[in-house]
Amino acid sequence: MIELLVVIAIISILAGMLLPTLSKARAKAHQAVCLNNLKELGMCFFLYADDWDGFFPKDATMSNVWFTQIALYIPQTRTGFTAYSSMYDPTEDMWISGILRCPAEPKSSAFWNVDWSGMEPAVNKVATWYGINGYLCGTSSDPDLRYWPKLSRIIKPGQTFLVCDMKPGPELDNSDYYARINFNHPEMGIAYRHSASADFVFCDGHVESRTKQQVPVWHPGTNDPFWFSGQIQ
Repeated sequence: MIELLVVIAIISILAGMLLPTLSKARAKAHQAVCLNNLKELGMCFFLYADDWDGFFPKDATMSNVWFTQIALYIPQTRTGFTAYSSMYDPTEDMWISGILRCPAEPKSSAFWNVDWSGMEPAVNKVATWYGINGYLCGTSSDPDLRYWPKLSRIIKPGQTFLVCDMKPGPELDNSDYYARINFNHPEMGIAYRHSASADFVFCDGHVESRTKQQVPVWHPGTNDPFWFSGQIQ
C-alpha cells in the first residue's frame, strides 16, 4: 500500500513537471499553425493581385468582405456553412478553408457554429478571427470612399502589415464581417493570443510575431509604415 502511494506521488510530481512543458508545446504548435495560415492568406492576396492588375482586395462592407473576395484562391474544404456575402447564393454552401481560423482563439469553435436563425434566409454563416489592415484602404468610414490598395503603391511592403490576429469581438454582429483592424472599434483590435504576441503577414508576404510593445501605436495622422498611412507614392 505504501509502495502504491509512493508511485502515485511520483507520478503526480512528474505530471506537475510535464504539464507546463506540454502547455507551452501546444501553444507553440498553435502559433505555428497560425503563422502558416497567414502565410497562405498572404499568398491568396498575391494571387488576387496578379488577376486584378496589382490590386489587393479592400476591406469593403459586410456584403463583400475581403476573405470572400479571395475565396477562389483559398485551399477549399466543405463546411456546410455560407459566407456572409452577396457574392454567393445564400442558399448554397460556401467552400471555405480552416486557414481563416486561429487555433489559439478560445472562441474558435463558434467559427463554425454561428446561429443566424433570425436572418433571412435562416442559415449559418462563416466568420474569421483574422483582420485586414483597415488603413490600407483609407480612413473614411464610408465604404463607398474606401479603395482597393495597389501593391506597387506600398512603399515599404516589408514593414506594412496586411492581415493579423483579430479579436472576435463581444458577439458576431455585422461589424465582425468587415474583419478589419480599425481603432474606431477597439473591441475588435489586434489579438495577442500567442503567449502575449500576435501573428502578422506583411505586404511582402513574410510572417512574424510581435508583442504589443513591438506594435507601433496608431493615432490620427500617423505616418508609421506599419499602418501604411502616409506611405502612398
